[in-house]
Amino acid sequence: MSENRFLVAGWATIAAAGLMPTAFIVAGIEQAAFDLNVTKRTVGLLTSDFLLLVFGGVAIYVLVELKRMLYERYSYRGLDVIIALAIGWTVVNYGGSFLLQSFFTIADSTTSATAQAVTTVFWIISIGVFGIIDAILGLMLLIQGRRFGTPLLVFAALSLAMGLCGLTVILSVFSLLLFPVAYIALAVAFLRPEERLEFV
Repeated sequence: MSENRFLVAGWATIAAAGLMPTAFIVAGIEQAAFDLNVTKRTVGLLTSDFLLLVFGGVAIYVLVELKRMLYERYSYRGLDVIIALAIGWTVVNYGGSFLLQSFFTIADSTTSATAQAVTTVFWIISIGVFGIIDAILGLMLLIQGRRFGTPLLVFAALSLAMGLCGLTVILSVFSLLLFPVAYIALAVAFLRPEERLEFV
C-alpha cells in the first residue's frame, strides 16, 4: 500500500522553487526602473520584499517538513541542529530584511547612501551564513547517502554546491540558478509515496 503524508510539503517546495527566482527577477526590474529614472526609490519596501517575505515563510515550512521526513522515513536526526539553524537564520534574513526596509520606508530614505550600504552589508552577511548552512546540510546528507534515495542525494549535492558558491559571495549568483533545481529535487523526494506493507 502506498501512502504519502508529505504531499503538501512537496507542492510547497515547488512553490518555493518558483518564488525565489521570481522575487529576484522582480527586484532586478525594480532596480532597472531606478536606473532608467522611472522611480526614485532604491531602498525601502518594494514588491520584491513582500515576495521574499512570503518565500521565507514557505521555506520555513519546507525545512520543518524536511526534518520530519528525515526522521519518519529514514530514522535520521543528524540534521536536527543544522535545520534549526537554517530556520532561525531564515527568520533573521527575510524577517530582518523586511523590517529593515520597512524602517527605511518610514524614515523616507529613498536614495540614502547609508541605507544602501546597510542593506548591502546585511545581504552579504546573510548570503555567507546561508552558504555555510547549505554546505553543511548538503555534506551531511551526502555522508549518509546510503540511507536516502536519488532525489535527496541530488538535493544534497546541489545544496553543497550552493553553499560553496554562497561562501564566496561573488559566485552567489550561481546559487540562485541552482536553487530552483535543488528544490525541485527535494519536491520529488517529498512527493514520492512511502511504501508500506499491507497485511491481509
